[in-house]
Amino acid sequence: MVLVGAFVLLTGGSDSEEPRSKEVVAALRKFEGAVRERDIERVKATTTPAFLEAYLKLSGAASIFAESDPVLALGRPVERRVEDVAIDGDTAVIAATVRGMDALNVDAVEVSMVRTQGKWVVSGLGHRVTKTSDEQVVDVTMRDFVFSPDPLVVRKGSPVVFRVSNEGKQPHMMAVWSVPPGADLIKVIEATQEVPAGVDRIIQGSTFTVGDHGDITVRAGLKPGRYMLTCFLSDISTDELVPHYDRGMLTEFEAK
Repeated sequence: MVLVGAFVLLTGGSDSEEPRSKEVVAALRKFEGAVRERDIERVKATTTPAFLEAYLKLSGAASIFAESDPVLALGRPVERRVEDVAIDGDTAVIAATVRGMDALNVDAVEVSMVRTQGKWVVSGLGHRVTKTSDEQVVDVTMRDFVFSPDPLVVRKGSPVVFRVSNEGKQPHMMAVWSVPPGADLIKVIEATQEVPAGVDRIIQGSTFTVGDHGDITVRAGLKPGRYMLTCFLSDISTDELVPHYDRGMLTEFEAK
């Protein structure tokens, strides 16, 4: 299990009816509430120390300075739906999905829990691979600092599963936007006042830590046209924190 972006937490979903599963999900809900209420002490009480340290560091990779403001680094709540709870002794894994905010993506994720000192706490967040049937599966590999293959090959109109893996040495994010012909990609990214006409968010930035892999699904498929693929995280190998898109993680593809 690897950590996924510190911008997410679990809220809602269908919980298992088994008593132990309910206990695991209830512990997760306490973590959710602590993050939602920006209560860092309660977050500490509902997580393992190793997980919390990694969780905050990942926010730092996204240019949120965890060391100076850990409350800010907790990120915003994002709705998740619990699908399954698997328990093995004092460890548990929760399978869930997360919908992108103002986007079309549904991410397949999992939460690791451990029972310590008589209570369940969060020990990891990560992506997961799903079962597919008729969806087109598009493999995407992220490295420092490229996406491959480049360009992606995506068929228009049918459900698509982006099967993403991070083989780099830093966290990376996959974000997809539709962009009109002729639009300058850098200008689209750096628009601060108003997003240019014809630009729509398809996949909200989903963060993958080193070694993380899993599925991002766009069930409605992509309309024919031009799309931008980018990573908004910052290069943590330098003090300047240069955005990854300035390092080369900015490209485009067509759905056709």
